Amino acid sequence: MHGQLVPCGGGDAIPLLKPRLVVGRTPDCDVRLPLGTVSSKHCLLELRDGVWHVRDLASRNGIRIDGVRCEEGRLDPGSVLWIATSRYQVEYVVKGATAAAVTPKPAPRLPESQTTQVEMPAAGPAPSRRVPVGRVAVLGELIPCGGGAPIPLTKPRLVIGRSPACDITLDSPLVSGKHCQLDFKEGFWHVRDLGSRNGIRVDGIVQLAKYLKPGEILSIARLRYEIAYTPLADEPPPEENPFALGLLEKAGLVHRGATDLQARLPRVAEEEPQRKKWSIDETDVS
Repeated sequence: MHGQLVPCGGGDAIPLLKPRLVVGRTPDCDVRLPLGTVSSKHCLLELRDGVWHVRDLASRNGIRIDGVRCEEGRLDPGSVLWIATSRYQVEYVVKGATAAAVTPKPAPRLPESQTTQVEMPAAGPAPSRRVPVGRVAVLGELIPCGGGAPIPLTKPRLVIGRSPACDITLDSPLVSGKHCQLDFKEGFWHVRDLGSRNGIRVDGIVQLAKYLKPGEILSIARLRYEIAYTPLADEPPPEENPFALGLLEKAGLVHRGATDLQARLPRVAEEEPQRKKWSIDETDVS
């Protein structure tokens, strides 16, 4: 065996049994991934001089190395390979003279003033040993679909809008002052519309609130971003029905249990005054 691909979300490792492997959805591939997002023949893995390399085979959803989209590239030990929306950590030992030239990749870091302390939830699945816990540089990125620098997600709660007071400012007249909010909860990023004028979409579908899986396209008005991050669980929890929320809650202006606002609203009479009832006494009829 020449190494293995370890699913970042948990599951059985995929052994790399040959120095050249075709990965795809069809049964004739060396490594079969029966997923709708994976192309028939998605990518090629090759072991060259003791180091694994990957090349895209004109797939529909592409490949990434450590979150960066590419056509081909080198997979050092510990690299995270994205095959469509599935993520795998590449684990193997470099042997021979090449080993001295291969060094582990340092984790990306921001300046100390921009790092954030992430408090992990007390309940829920335990994070994988490959997911950094505690002080981290970023919790993911929004990658512009039309090109441009990725936007780092540096806090577990981020307000996105046109106003300079937002955590992420988008300078577009189509974007509302406070357009939407991103929350990292239950191990996944979650987006919620804040009553914006032009709304949000996920993979082209209008949403009020939704958990975002890696690789999905978030549209903020007409601006489109692919979200890239490593979730801490296999699947997000069930989505709360946004139509069960009041209008103020949908806009993020009030939370459930806001009794101070409810107390100022006009109250409806709980009981109607009892009406007088009339009856006909049949014995009086002559």
